[in-house]
Amino acid sequence: MDSYMVEPAKSGRSLCKVSKEVIEKGELRFGSLVEFGGRASYQWRKLSCITPKVASNVVAKVGGPDRVSGFDALSPKQKVQFLKAFKAAEKQSKAAKETKSSKEVMKTTKKPAEVVKTTKKTTRMS
Repeated sequence: MDSYMVEPAKSGRSLCKVSKEVIEKGELRFGSLVEFGGRASYQWRKLSCITPKVASNVVAKVGGPDRVSGFDALSPKQKVQFLKAFKAAEKQSKAAKETKSSKEVMKTTKKPAEVVKTTKKTTRMS
């Protein structure tokens, strides 16, 4: 079995690993191969639930979304839909990196926090 698979859902019984929503029959789904108990199966997710990490793993393992098993069997419209989902995940990744780097810049430009002194009142017991 291949590490990743894309296909139209064969039935309306599979659930998205991320959103826990039903993947309707005919809706494109993306699967990651998982092995447990000596068996292998795909964990399916909706295209909208493809994360930047998953997208980078696909590029690292198979060379890109166009090399995922099942891609060649998709219709031209489905191929465009699948590729758009990966581009959206990559944009999320770039946006997250930009946000992170801008936060780092803000951290380095902040003034040191002022130290606030507190005093305790002591009371005498008679």
